[in-house]
Amino acid sequence: MSSDAGGGTGTGGDGFIKWSGVNTVGSVFVDGGNIFTSNDGFEYLVTGLAVGETYFFSSELVDNSGAPLSTPVVYSFTITIATYTDVADLATLRTQTVDPDLYYRVTGQVINTNTIAATEQTMYFQDGTGGIMVFDPGYEVTTYNTGDAVTNIRGHLETVSGVLQFIPTFADWGTPDTTGNSVGIPTVTIATLLANWEVYESELVNINNATFADAGGTFVSAIGTTGNYNITDATGTTVFRSAFSNANYIGQPIPSGNQNLVVIVSEFFTQVQVTSRSLADITLDSKSFELDTFKLYPNPTSLGYINISSRSQTVMKVNVFDILGKQVINETVSNNRLNVSSLNRGVYIMRVSQDNAFVTKKLVIN
Repeated sequence: MSSDAGGGTGTGGDGFIKWSGVNTVGSVFVDGGNIFTSNDGFEYLVTGLAVGETYFFSSELVDNSGAPLSTPVVYSFTITIATYTDVADLATLRTQTVDPDLYYRVTGQVINTNTIAATEQTMYFQDGTGGIMVFDPGYEVTTYNTGDAVTNIRGHLETVSGVLQFIPTFADWGTPDTTGNSVGIPTVTIATLLANWEVYESELVNINNATFADAGGTFVSAIGTTGNYNITDATGTTVFRSAFSNANYIGQPIPSGNQNLVVIVSEFFTQVQVTSRSLADITLDSKSFELDTFKLYPNPTSLGYINISSRSQTVMKVNVFDILGKQVINETVSNNRLNVSSLNRGVYIMRVSQDNAFVTKKLVIN
């Protein structure tokens, strides 16, 4: 390809590329230019495109004088600048038509409840009406953290394996309105999920007093049917799937006894599945904890420490998480006392491991 010789001509090569864009109504010129070796690969920002209008873009390889070749080499495409259908909340979004050519804008504020930033980006958002999974394979929008609140998220709907997904448009959603927010998490039974899973799909819910059929085994990352574990409460049984490969319970023992679980609801072609984001979402209920060999006191505490005792004298590994799932303490304890003076007042989740056994308990700092 030629370099720029000025005046819309090229030199030192076989030619260059001319491109232009016009509004299809009246063939009104919008933008255009030339591509030489000096700016090959440069991205051109085309402005002034109007919502609802259709535009025709073409590019052509020309000789150094700017004239078309004897055998034309042309590439062209037509685009329509999409209009958004505004919806107030996620529950309303979930009722809209699934179509890659229909775009929606959620005008209400939504809060991020989980982000998996890997080769492709997956995020979960929730408001007071429901939840949605955002699948962003090209990282078109900002990577939001748990607790980030965002307004006017935009995209179209797709369904994969039965799960409704929101695919972002190429325009970034912007910086969070606020950070460190929490969402209201409804408590449901497994029977309720089995009957109404689509109401709760991609939403955080509590399932209390659930037991794992595979207690004593080890959580593994889900591949195929591997990583599926039956959980049961007083009303029914469903599948807990270790779907988040970055979850810190992968490789950890599957707990025994009754568990109070915080889970994101999903499905696989109408088979209900749930998954927790981290160890902080798996909490042993108070009755089971009292019967366990571990004891934690005082709790609540304002002393800057908490005592941890057990029947064994071996060292204990202690992890503490804030309510957003961020690990704030990771210590090995051998003297039965954990220093928590660095923690601010609030509620935390403490996980204590010893001799292949562990408990998870709420910790309150006054």
